[in-house]
Amino acid sequence: YIGGLIMSKNNIIINEARNGYPVKVTYLEGYFHKTTMEGEIPPFYLETLVINEGIEEIGDSAVAYSEKLTTIKFPSTLKEIGGSAFEGCISLKDINLPEGLERIYDYAFEGCVSIESMIIPSTVTAIGDKAFQNCEKLKYFIMLNPNLSYDNIGLPAGCKIIRPGKEVETV
Repeated sequence: YIGGLIMSKNNIIINEARNGYPVKVTYLEGYFHKTTMEGEIPPFYLETLVINEGIEEIGDSAVAYSEKLTTIKFPSTLKEIGGSAFEGCISLKDINLPEGLERIYDYAFEGCVSIESMIIPSTVTAIGDKAFQNCEKLKYFIMLNPNLSYDNIGLPAGCKIIRPGKEVETV
């Protein structure tokens, strides 16, 4: 147990906030780099990330380039996903964004090449520039808020955009 984190070989659980107050998940990868006199120890190879209730924000570049990360469990309390939070997580495919999420910042999922579909909750009011750029396998982008803009978020050619009460569109 280190600073609110419970770690096992390839998994990490972010515990509830310190002293009962919600905290921000900030640059987790930094916990897994350690420099010694012999040189740098390789990064921790995270496969599963569980973020417990009480966490409201995932900070910029929180687990960027965690190349073995396949699954994330988000809390219902999550409000924001920071810029480049999951950028370069090339194995990431199991993502269920919680209802209550309000904002996804620039480049949040950029380069997550294994994601095939994404459901954006109705509570999301803004998606940042290129949030889904280079998500080459993304085939279905379902936006439960029919008024949410998908301009400049980086959806790949051929991706189908599905919104309630609207015609299916193809990028």
